[in-house]
Amino acid sequence: NHKEVLRRAKHRSMREIERLIAELAPKPDVASSIRALPTKKPESQLLTKEAGENPSPPQSTTPVPVAPKSLSRPVPLAPKRYKLQVTIGEDTRGKLEELQALLSHQIPDGDPAKILDRALDVLLAETKKKKAALTDKPRASRTRSGGKTRKVPARVRREVFKRDEGRCAFVDAEGRRCGSAWQVEFHHRNPYGRGGTHDVENIELRCRGHNQYEAELEFGAGFMAGRRAS
Repeated sequence: NHKEVLRRAKHRSMREIERLIAELAPKPDVASSIRALPTKKPESQLLTKEAGENPSPPQSTTPVPVAPKSLSRPVPLAPKRYKLQVTIGEDTRGKLEELQALLSHQIPDGDPAKILDRALDVLLAETKKKKAALTDKPRASRTRSGGKTRKVPARVRREVFKRDEGRCAFVDAEGRRCGSAWQVEFHHRNPYGRGGTHDVENIELRCRGHNQYEAELEFGAGFMAGRRAS
């Protein structure tokens, strides 16, 4: 089936190819587990041993962790199934154990994956509400008294975020959209500093890189560098 596989892999990104491999050769789910990382002695003690001297007692009781090769993102195992590997601290371990106990009626096996899914639901809803005013019960718009404000109204942020699907809407000269969801910001097409309004039609999402790029085109690289420095 190599011709069909190559046809499907053509022009695909590495992440898309990884998902294709997981579809063609699915792997079983990995079991959830929590274990302490192995530790090693400080390098100074190892050098002393190599030199043939009598090692002195350790001066510090803090172990040096030997972290396994980290996975910066979920790895596909099978269609719609991913493996996530993280290293957590003692405080995070305590929070997890407390949640396992509190949720023991709903999640009797205390599976960290199930708890993570619930925690992400809560954090995602909270972050979307703060970032883009996305909520099931939006408040009525209130007219602020006083002067003009740079803050984009919640109603506008909500509509723009939905319209641009939470992704950078920058389009290059060849008509290609950026589409990045990383560090997205609200961008005024007609700059706020030049009298641009907070209308939905004047606001678009930009990743930080393209937002700064367009600001430099409008005001100059030197001016923007000075503003960022201050």
